[in-house]
Amino acid sequence: MQAARDKLKGIIQPGDTFTVMEAFAKEYYVYGDNFGRGGQAIYRGLGLTPPPLVQNELMGETQWKSVSKEVINKYAGSYIFLTVSRENTGYTGDSIWKSLSAVRNGRVFELQEDRYWYFDPIAIVGQAEELADLLVQRNKDHVSQK
Repeated sequence: MQAARDKLKGIIQPGDTFTVMEAFAKEYYVYGDNFGRGGQAIYRGLGLTPPPLVQNELMGETQWKSVSKEVINKYAGSYIFLTVSRENTGYTGDSIWKSLSAVRNGRVFELQEDRYWYFDPIAIVGQAEELADLLVQRNKDHVSQK
């Protein structure tokens, strides 16, 4: 886990926030640090920071929340880890989705549902390593485009 965290040094900036979510036709689901979907790896393993509303509402006893499209911007971090499946693929054309800062800045990572639902110790370490690699690659791609 430490090796995965070390990869992110110099890539994650102070003030960067991270949200774990799923998108559906009329709503989003936002997840905390102990409900699968990569939350354990993102928040606990890699030590990445959630937005304030996620921190306040979903890091305790309540670990998930259905959020309407109209207020998703209040939960969306500067990076979004989005669990996707065959059922939730229509979000990309949505104007509210397109207005999110993470979307406009190319900071959305689609995570395959069947890989990120699990949260046993082996899965969490594997997810953390994979997520760190995704962030490193995104940073390299972003720097090379400048």
